[in-house]
Amino acid sequence: MQGLVKRVIVLVWAACGLVAGCGPYSGIQHTFVDMHPTCPVERTTRSTPFEHVTRVEGCGEVEDWHLELDPSIPIDWVLASDVRGRAAIEMECDASALAVTTVAHRQIGVVGCGQRAIYLLVDGLWVANSISSR
Repeated sequence: MQGLVKRVIVLVWAACGLVAGCGPYSGIQHTFVDMHPTCPVERTTRSTPFEHVTRVEGCGEVEDWHLELDPSIPIDWVLASDVRGRAAIEMECDASALAVTTVAHRQIGVVGCGQRAIYLLVDGLWVANSISSR
């Protein structure tokens, strides 16, 4: 029952964010601005490229956040680019050379140094599903 209540609250916040600019979506835009301090919130836009994925773009930067739906995980939103550190180690590649792309909710692709990988969101963390040479 507690998980159901959390999901309803998240859905209400999401609807509020899409319609009125409140809830977790506006918080995500402000987090984006904190990450990119030279980009004012007025120059950012948000979209939903996949269900449960929020994309914020502004000043030439793009960040995707994935909603963690497991009610036992204390994290609500997970940043796709957080995978760079882990992927750099697993792919033996400098993190700045990696391109991160959202493939679907809870699934991202990472490309760099002649390799490509798929990472899945598991318990609030990005975990390699496959890594191969291109």
